[in-house]
Amino acid sequence: VPSSAILDGFVLTGGRADGSGAHIHGAGIYLWNCSPTIRNCTLEYNYSVSSGGALYSISKPRFNNCTFRYNRSNTGTGGAIHTFRDRVQNSNFYNNKGPSGGAISISNNATLLNSTFWNNHAFSGQGGSISVISGTPIIANCTFSANESAQCGGAIYGSLNSFSRLYNCIIWNNKSLFDEICGTIDSVKNCIVEGGYEDGIYIFEFYPEFVDSG
Repeated sequence: VPSSAILDGFVLTGGRADGSGAHIHGAGIYLWNCSPTIRNCTLEYNYSVSSGGALYSISKPRFNNCTFRYNRSNTGTGGAIHTFRDRVQNSNFYNNKGPSGGAISISNNATLLNSTFWNNHAFSGQGGSISVISGTPIIANCTFSANESAQCGGAIYGSLNSFSRLYNCIIWNNKSLFDEICGTIDSVKNCIVEGGYEDGIYIFEFYPEFVDSG
């Protein structure tokens, strides 16, 4: 599809990428060198044998006001999304599972804004919500809570080849063997982090007082 394409107001559910070749990634959406706008959509209950349970992207799409829930990748990365240079904003990720990067795995300069990550699970690797494989992603104005990693980074993990920048976020009550933020993170600034983050700037440790949305 061309970059002018828009997918608006759809539910993509029950996809299975369990074939061979390219057909083991992105059970809901598979993007290769195309950058559409996807908004007001829900991707749920999708399953991929490898990476990107709901979405596999080697492109630069734009997501706005979307929900990713109950998606799973089995052996790759990114329970909901494997992203290259995606821009995701005003979106929700919950109850997604993957070996590494329970909700998202990032392999380039993705941008994540104004989004919520809750109860995502990296069941054998790092990054309960996000695993950054490479690149310089920006993560700003996001909330991470109740996510879990089997190894490092209950909320976020950065590999040695990554330079993530994390601003204005809340990171609280995430579980792992080692810390809520783990690995190589280039910058953490103006965040609330349970237990603190000694390499950050303006890091606060006070309870964020979550309340029921009602």
